[in-house]
Amino acid sequence: MDEVEVVQQAVHQLYHSVDPEEKAQAEQWLRTTATIDASWETAWTLLQPNRSFETRFFGTIILEHKITRMWSTLDENSKRSLAQQLIQLTAEIYSSQKALFLRCSYTLSILILKSQKQAVPENLENFEIAIYEQFQQTLDSTSGLSAVLHLFKTLGEEYTGRFMSTARRRLVDVEMHRAKPKIMELCWSVINENSDENAQLVAMECASSWTFSFPNWDNSLPFAQKAFEFLSVSNLCSAAVDLILEVLQLDEAFRMPSVMRDVGYLVVNTQDIFANAMQPECVFRALTHLAAIIGQKYISIFAEDVNLLQAYTQHILAITSMPGQVPRDETISHETHFFWNNFADYIVDLEPERFRTLRDQFGAYFLQVLEAAVVKGSYPPSTEPQLSKDELQVFRQYRSDMGEVTTCVFMLLKNDCLMHLHHLLQAAVSEQSLERAESVLYFFSSAAEMLEGSIQGPNSFINTIATFMPGYTELDKTCLNALSSCADWLNQNASRIPDVIEIVRARLGIMDLILLASNTLKNIARASDEHLGDYLSQVLELTLPFLNEDVPALAKRHFAETICYSVRCVVAETVTVTIPRVYEPSLVLIDRCLESGTTEARTVLIEQICLIKCIIKALDPENLGELPHPTLSMMQSSLHRLMKCVVIYTDQEVASEVCACFSSAIRSLDHRFDVLLPDVVPFLLKGYESTQFSYYVDTLTNVMLLFHDQREQQNNFQEAFHQCFSLAARCIDNYEASDPESISSFFHLVFKVTRACSAIVLYDQTTVSRLLEYLMLGISLNEGPHNNILSEILPENLPHMVTTVIRTIAGGVTKSIFPYYVDILAEINKMYVDIFGQAMIQALAAEDIPISEQDAHFTVQQLSRAVHMPAYAVCRVSIVVNRQRFLRVMDSFRRQCLAGSGGAIEIN
Repeated sequence: MDEVEVVQQAVHQLYHSVDPEEKAQAEQWLRTTATIDASWETAWTLLQPNRSFETRFFGTIILEHKITRMWSTLDENSKRSLAQQLIQLTAEIYSSQKALFLRCSYTLSILILKSQKQAVPENLENFEIAIYEQFQQTLDSTSGLSAVLHLFKTLGEEYTGRFMSTARRRLVDVEMHRAKPKIMELCWSVINENSDENAQLVAMECASSWTFSFPNWDNSLPFAQKAFEFLSVSNLCSAAVDLILEVLQLDEAFRMPSVMRDVGYLVVNTQDIFANAMQPECVFRALTHLAAIIGQKYISIFAEDVNLLQAYTQHILAITSMPGQVPRDETISHETHFFWNNFADYIVDLEPERFRTLRDQFGAYFLQVLEAAVVKGSYPPSTEPQLSKDELQVFRQYRSDMGEVTTCVFMLLKNDCLMHLHHLLQAAVSEQSLERAESVLYFFSSAAEMLEGSIQGPNSFINTIATFMPGYTELDKTCLNALSSCADWLNQNASRIPDVIEIVRARLGIMDLILLASNTLKNIARASDEHLGDYLSQVLELTLPFLNEDVPALAKRHFAETICYSVRCVVAETVTVTIPRVYEPSLVLIDRCLESGTTEARTVLIEQICLIKCIIKALDPENLGELPHPTLSMMQSSLHRLMKCVVIYTDQEVASEVCACFSSAIRSLDHRFDVLLPDVVPFLLKGYESTQFSYYVDTLTNVMLLFHDQREQQNNFQEAFHQCFSLAARCIDNYEASDPESISSFFHLVFKVTRACSAIVLYDQTTVSRLLEYLMLGISLNEGPHNNILSEILPENLPHMVTTVIRTIAGGVTKSIFPYYVDILAEINKMYVDIFGQAMIQALAAEDIPISEQDAHFTVQQLSRAVHMPAYAVCRVSIVVNRQRFLRVMDSFRRQCLAGSGGAIEIN
């Protein structure tokens, strides 16, 4: 069976086999072996008309990869012949198979860009003329224009998005700039003189593509002005809007205020199109996009013309307020939030007199926007079907975006905004519309996040919310969220806290609301500086019972944190009495779980450990004086219980949570934790020895760093240092049995601790080199991002690290792990920029790197952004390189190495 038949059979298996495993094998073979091994003749034979559509389609993929990888292997006659045949083939299939035509256009675009590497006349001279003439000969006049414009549009898009080396792009730029006037002239003639809407559509899309790739204000402005004439044509409206926006986003537009004001009036005139109800939705959507984006970008220019600003704002308001609810009736008005956000921000930033003028002139407009948002953002009434999953996603996005508008309106109108929202809330209550009331409260909660203590508007909302009886779930949830958003305001208006607590209490009995209600209490307590202590008895009465009840674990954590935040500023004696009542129920449950040892008990155990961790983080009393910190008392009570947890339950999750408790306590207690060290350090060492879990090492590092600044503690725990290092050494010697993540953790430990405690030497240079080698092996085997340890690498180890990384990349590292190695090089460059260039030159010069010396120097030049300098001087350049540039350049290097060694190239 010849090569063509083998490929054809694999394609048939891919598209028609009923066996998923066979399909996967065929796809794998086609995307690796076939694209690399197939000959030029095979690729071209697969494209012939007597083949199936699937075979021809895959033939274009093979041909694309041959052009990308093997173009330089063809002689000049073969290149010219292939280009001519591909142009003819692309023209021939336009009328019959559009999908195949688009794929051939893509492949032909790659050929055009590739052919510019050498002198252009030897490959494809005046490519736009050759393509135009061939398409006109093969197709009729109208079809030929459409086809050639499709191709040129694809070429512009591919030029913009395709990665090319700086040298290649410089050559391509010359030829593309030469061709642009002819291509844009062709687009202009089709838009103006051709009556075929399909041809006009493609011409505008092509003009947009080349405007983006090669911006030129003078040449492109007439296209935008002409495109306004097509806004009422339903088939052309979207393409016309895209072309207008592409041109008007050029920088020169900001320097042409008179032109942009004329554009503003043209946009306002599109309101006549909105008046035509017979227009399809796509036209209204495109025109809304045009008005919102233009208004957002050029509001400062429009503001110089009072009449234009008034007319434009009225036009946007009419779109925002169009009849119907989101998303069932309409989803078009949503996009106007871009304009309203920017308009409000613009007014707020003005000088005082101008600010007051525009606020008074347009304040009513913004309030009408809020009214429209409340109506459109209401849930359907109970008499209608509930929103589907897709509808709910659109609905929530609308509310989120209009919530941002509400925040901006509040920053502009302050209390007037809140009072208007409360007026809408009262109207909804009068109409007995729970859905409308819920919508008002949702948008109030968006404004409440920015409340200042002096604003009195929230009082009215709290009074009204207090009259609501629980029962409508969405309204109850929104009420709780709104009160949570008022947390900072309540800190300045503490007299309302008892009322808020009672509102929350009324909803704590509903299981569906307990998580949200407990979170609301926690947020209010966390925001309170000192006043919540005055209501501590009320808080304890509300929260303590839940710590012993069967409620969700997360709710218990919220209640515990609420209490911890509440005692922040109370007297010390109150703290010492209250806090044990919070954590003692957890200790009792932990004892029961340890005694049981069952899987169900393990789940409860983890919940209680997480609860203790949350208490540690939230507990920060300010008036302790000489009394011991309550966290220390809690850790002393729970220490041996936590140690016993990892003995009975030996899995990683339990170990992780226990270690997290210790780490949180270290951060909270600082040197008050010292009294626990004699028990904690041996526990962590033993824990790692028996399980190899890296969490123990990470926590041990935190412990060591805790007392590095106290000489007495260094002496007391020097033995612990040496035990840590002995563990690291054993981990290296028995690497295959160790968790590679632990290598990274020990790397942190050894360098951080010994750098902080310079008097204690725990390592030598040989050991450091071994750590580096095993660390790189750990990355290779586990495909994990361990490059964060680079912050502790010493400069003398850098050449070894750079060489290891380069060799690994050149050896064919997988695409999934490749970015991690790039991050390593980028971090080295960032921290040791002065010696990075020389280290790269030495690494790339190694004999086992399968690229030429010239390509090696070019790679370093690209990384150093010093292509104008001679290669020998590159190593002296000291520049921190952007990570994205590293990715592009090193990916090109990786591909060069794979091509040089004959390896397989992945398909993107």
